Amino acid sequence: ATGKGLETGLRFSSQDGKYYATASYYDSKSQDRITGTKIGFGGIWNNYYDARGEARNTVLGTLAYDDTEALHVKGYEFEITANPTRALRVQASYGRPDSEFIDALPGQRAYFAANLAAWDAAAKLTVNPTASTALRNALTNAQLTLDNNVAGRTRTGLVRYTSNIFANYTVAEGALRGFSIGGGAARTGRTYVSLIRNEKYYRGEQLTTSLRLGYTTKLSHIPTRLALNV
Repeated sequence: ATGKGLETGLRFSSQDGKYYATASYYDSKSQDRITGTKIGFGGIWNNYYDARGEARNTVLGTLAYDDTEALHVKGYEFEITANPTRALRVQASYGRPDSEFIDALPGQRAYFAANLAAWDAAAKLTVNPTASTALRNALTNAQLTLDNNVAGRTRTGLVRYTSNIFANYTVAEGALRGFSIGGGAARTGRTYVSLIRNEKYYRGEQLTTSLRLGYTTKLSHIPTRLALNV
């Protein structure tokens, strides 16, 4: 894979170093990236021969096609860290990414176009109706995959935003000295899944919460930290 990009940002810090914030923006383009998106050509060929009532071709029936994609990725991120006291630390961040195809699946697209006429003809046969139906469904799904991976389309898996906040408090004095407790939450916006009949489909937002308990001490003069993360 090759590509180029631009990253720029600003950082603000208070004079005492207790508070600082960053804001960044990125914009990059890449090409010849290996993609995990694959059309099941092996299954299509198996259904093709079944629909024609012929013996399967063992080579075509196991065909797995690797392919590439070119992407345009951009977005911005914000992060704030606060240390109002030596014992308390708070962090929060927010990101808004965007990703779209410049080009995708050129090899699979060409292979599908070269064989579509033969596959489509077999899907209309009545020799093996079950196989013909399976072939038609496979062709529909393959076309949907190609339609979702064309220039200008949003890349599958893109989230609307990411955000999180986390706080940690450490006891500096007294009987509980060395004990710390922290907690926070991370939220991921809805995730783009597919475009079907010009309507975008998304997976719902996700929320993850966390709790951390820790204790720092010395065992036989060896600095030791015990932690529990939930």
